[in-house]
Amino acid sequence: MSLSSKLPHQFNLIRTFVNAKVKWVRDPYLDTAVLKEKDLKQVIALKNQIISSPSKSLSMYTASPLKDPLNLPNTTTKFVNNYRCVFTQFQPTSAFLPHVKLTPQALSVHNEEMSVHNSSDNRKDTVQRLTRFLMLAGMRQLPLYVIDKLKWDLGLPHDYVTTLLADYPDYFDVCGVEDPSSGKELLALELISWRKELSVSELEKSAMGLDYSGDKRRHDIVFPMFFPKGFDLQKRVSTWVENWQTLPYISPYEDAFHLDTNSDQAEKWTVAILHELLSLLVSKKTERRNLLSYGQCLGLGSRFEKALVHHPGIFYISNKLTTQTVVLREAYRKDFLVKKHPLMAKGTLAPEKLSSLKSNNYAGKESSGLANDIKSETIAATRIQTAFRAYKARKTLRLLKGVTKLKILTQGYSVKKQANTAITYLHSWSNIQAEIRARRLCMVTEDRIRRKKLESQLKLEAKIHDLEVEWCGGSVTMEETLGRIHQREEAAVKRERAMAYAFSHQWRANASQSQVLGNYEVSKANWGWSWKERWIAARPWESRVPSISINLPKKAQISPSSKVQKDKSTSKPQTPAAVKTPTNAKGTSPLGNAKGTTKARRLSYPTTEKTVVHEGVQ
Repeated sequence: MSLSSKLPHQFNLIRTFVNAKVKWVRDPYLDTAVLKEKDLKQVIALKNQIISSPSKSLSMYTASPLKDPLNLPNTTTKFVNNYRCVFTQFQPTSAFLPHVKLTPQALSVHNEEMSVHNSSDNRKDTVQRLTRFLMLAGMRQLPLYVIDKLKWDLGLPHDYVTTLLADYPDYFDVCGVEDPSSGKELLALELISWRKELSVSELEKSAMGLDYSGDKRRHDIVFPMFFPKGFDLQKRVSTWVENWQTLPYISPYEDAFHLDTNSDQAEKWTVAILHELLSLLVSKKTERRNLLSYGQCLGLGSRFEKALVHHPGIFYISNKLTTQTVVLREAYRKDFLVKKHPLMAKGTLAPEKLSSLKSNNYAGKESSGLANDIKSETIAATRIQTAFRAYKARKTLRLLKGVTKLKILTQGYSVKKQANTAITYLHSWSNIQAEIRARRLCMVTEDRIRRKKLESQLKLEAKIHDLEVEWCGGSVTMEETLGRIHQREEAAVKRERAMAYAFSHQWRANASQSQVLGNYEVSKANWGWSWKERWIAARPWESRVPSISINLPKKAQISPSSKVQKDKSTSKPQTPAAVKTPTNAKGTSPLGNAKGTTKARRLSYPTTEKTVVHEGVQ
């Protein structure tokens, strides 16, 4: 089979849409067009309820339960009071409750609307649009609840079943269908016969002109796209859209459910259905939930959602009025509808009529003066009083502005002077505080220096005292004595470091045991080491007595004690710290003279190991 003999839906069944986010850009003009119809549906729904009653009025008791069915923004009483140009309250007699009815202005607008609905041209156009609505996607049946949601947008009268459908039995019929979700039987509107002359979309009409027919269809139709200012598609999305526009156009009245749901051709057919549906509406816009409800009946609910998001140049989604409204972009120029339906020009659907119905100013009150029993003289007097009060308020405001400017000019110099004085005082006070802090710092520094000098002087005196005690006029020179003192100091420092090192390692090793037994207290005697370890570390057996130099002849007699010590030293090594000089009963050494004998004295510095030197003893 050649390429030209293929059907349009047999091209490009592959999904090529990139996974990119199409940004949403606000369109202020289309948002304004949506805001013009605020509460319009609710006003028309309540108006239809009043007109449907035999007395052309409703009691407030009967109208109060209509809040939820009519989707009113507040209670029925408040809603009626907010739109006094449309509704008015009256009491027939004292025995009856208050009633609500239409004002003369609203009644005249309703009569104009009914004249449009009853015209033969409009009835024919309405029947054709409803027929095409049922023919979309090859369907012939739709539940009545779906049509009721869109009847206001389709321009149908509120009682279209009895006033319109009954007059065209060769077009429509009411039948029963089964709801697939609940299984209940629902009333549905059925198209009796397929109208081939009506199965031409609006895009096909505009592409082919007036010479269109069902047999000669064009498949090279592209969708018109309009982007707002500041909108820019990504490069890959823009490339996809260009390729997507070149795909063959499938009529929305054809049955293309056999196409792959993930193909680009199926999405173009879905966009064609949405485009044709919005084109059939009177205002070319409707709520998003109405479109999705219609899509659920066709089995295209998820496709509708994707198509509305993927193509912002064709459809615009407005977030105004606490809902989402889908608008067909090509039908609007800024906030004005390009081609207006007669109902949009003369009926209650017209924006001009809407502004007059929704107005709640003095002009509206004046038009409903008979309903509210307000006289024209009272209105004139109220307007004059309001204008005079406004004039007095503006005059008072001008005087207050002048007085304020005068105060600024007169009090500006004094305020500046006070500010300068305060800043000067603050600077002087900060300088004084800085001087006080500097003096206090200087005093503290001087006190520290004085203490350091005193400590160094005390250390020097203690060292001189130890030097005098160590030397004692013996044969040892002062340099040797100073060297011994320095050695003792160094040994003491090393011993303290070793003790600290050993203590730290012992403390880390016993950390786990200390957590079980409890924390040690520094003030207790058993903290850290035991008493035995501390006594051994102090080394109290070392002699604190300085060495004594004794001048003996070469062959001097040695005392028996010295011989014993010599024998022991030769036979067994012994520490020099255990050697002591013999003393007599009085405590003096028998070998030394008065100058060579010294009294044992405990030094302030820890001592190292010392050897007793006996000159002349080999």
